[in-house]
Parts: sequence; structure tokens; C-alpha cells
Amino acid sequence: MAETISGSVSVSCRFSHSNTYQGTPYSGSASKNYSTSLPSTALGHLYFATLNVTTTPMTIDLTTQVDAFGTATAFTSVKNLFIANKDATNNLTVGGGTNALFPAMPVLGPNSCLSLTTTITVDATHKVISLVASAGTISVDILAAGG
Repeated sequence: MAETISGSVSVSCRFSHSNTYQGTPYSGSASKNYSTSLPSTALGHLYFATLNVTTTPMTIDLTTQVDAFGTATAFTSVKNLFIANKDATNNLTVGGGTNALFPAMPVLGPNSCLSLTTTITVDATHKVISLVASAGTISVDILAAGG
């Protein structure tokens, strides 16, 4: 049986603000939405996990992972990457290191996430996602979808 993967990415940001200037109240709101579909022709691999990350770098080699069905998977590209730091107090460093898929990203603070929807080529020298906690052991969700 052939595996078929397709999906969508949706991001919504909504904020409201209010202030009083010289006795007159002002209020407003701002919102931005982004969504895209990733058809099965763009996707062939899916990796997701909840990981316990420590201060010792954890490396995820996208050319040697196993999918949810136990099948070996070797990404050639990443179309969407989602990483969530679920810890309430400690930071998470994502990226960098040897054979890095991308350089180190800005630090993810407590209860924060990174969502990239773009095409990143995976090859012999650009294949590893590194995760490092600032302290202790933190819970991290990761999802990578690509070709």
C-alpha cells in the first residue's frame, strides 16, 4: 500500500489594543492570517515527535528518520517545520551545529513555537536539526513535512 501525505498550514494572529490620549479613549485591533495547502505531489515524508530535550544537543538527521509507520524516510526537502517549546521556564535553541539544515534560529523562549513554511533543501551537508535546552529537561513538539 502506497503512503500518501497531504496537508495544510494555517496561522492566525489577532491582537487588540486600547489607550487614552488627552482624555479621549482609542481602541483598535490588528489581525493577519496565512494559509496554504501542501498537496501530495509536494510531500513524501512526515516526521513528528514529542521529545525530551536536555542541555546536551539532540540532533535529528532528516535523512535517517523513521515515520509513524516504522518506515525509513530520507527527506530531500522540508516544506513545513513546526517546533514548540512546551516548557514554562526554560529556553530552546534550534539549529546550528554540524551539517545543520539551517543556522541557529533566535532562541525560543518558554511556551513558544517556530513555524516555517518554505522549501529547504536537504542534502549530505544540510540535514540535521539540533535542539538544545537552556537548562533541565524540556518537552518539545516537532513536525517536519517535506519531499
